[in-house]
Amino acid sequence: IGEMLGIAERTAEIESLNEGLEAHVANRTAQLVAANRELEREVTERKLFEAELAEQRTFLRQVIDLNPSFVFAKDTEGRFTLVNQAIADAYGTSVEGLLGKTDADFNANQQEVEWFRRNDLDVIKNQKVMYIPEEVMTDASGRVRWLQTIKRPIVSPDGQANQLLGIGTDITARKQAEKALQQALEQIKISLHEKEV
Repeated sequence: IGEMLGIAERTAEIESLNEGLEAHVANRTAQLVAANRELEREVTERKLFEAELAEQRTFLRQVIDLNPSFVFAKDTEGRFTLVNQAIADAYGTSVEGLLGKTDADFNANQQEVEWFRRNDLDVIKNQKVMYIPEEVMTDASGRVRWLQTIKRPIVSPDGQANQLLGIGTDITARKQAEKALQQALEQIKISLHEKEV
């Protein structure tokens, strides 16, 4: 009888422990199911966010590439970190082929390269916008282009400028028109002078 009582008590204890363990397992399973649902929701949200971000990047890439001006960003080493199709075409390469490279990799005119580098460093160092009314750039075909350029530092949240953003508008046609007009005016002056004589 004593043994039977001991067995009954142990059986009751085991059943009690089993019930507690089953309740704990059920509770933990419910927590894991809830956590799994939350993770699935977060993963779905993240995928939607990444898809939206990719769509925005594609849109911005098209906007940048449609701009006929030279749109670029450079780091402190003078390497291109962003370029549009216009500047890639001028340097005779692709957008991907220009990224990570410098002006010196595509422009044989050392004076122009030094001019660009000096201005770039000045913008980054002083964190001031620089407006350049006229500067010269030799493209991949050796053609000299006149640019009107604005450069501004890209300042990070910590207040440091490690890159610059630039936009150069090709004003070659305007410069050629000005030269033609100047030549026409000089020709008129010569003609008037001859007429007076």
